[in-house]
Amino acid sequence: MIGKPQSQLSILDGVFFKGKKRSKSDELLSKVDKFVNWSRLENIIKESNVYSKSKKGRHSIPIIYMLKILFLQYLYGLSDPQTEDALIDRLSFRRFVGISFDEEVPDFTTIWRFRERLSRHGLDKAYF
Repeated sequence: MIGKPQSQLSILDGVFFKGKKRSKSDELLSKVDKFVNWSRLENIIKESNVYSKSKKGRHSIPIIYMLKILFLQYLYGLSDPQTEDALIDRLSFRRFVGISFDEEVPDFTTIWRFRERLSRHGLDKAYF
């Protein structure tokens, strides 16, 4: 089953995401986030049947999170383990992806599997 992004911020998110001063990378990622139609990309993946609609097992990580993670990986030239580490460490990356502080960051194998799944369905070239 496809996971859904959390719609409500936690208290911790409110404290950390509220700051007015932003890094240059945070400003860049904010501009990219406003420019790119992420929901259109997400719908392309949903319509391509890359994910099944099963209700068994735990929820997967939202597609929009994974698309943004792949974008960060591409933009900054990060390996899968480096991307996982950067998501844990960098506030600007978490903010861009939309990962709350009470959510777990996807591990590097999840990132790899998502990219491989896109590749198998020919969607990696359409995305980049």
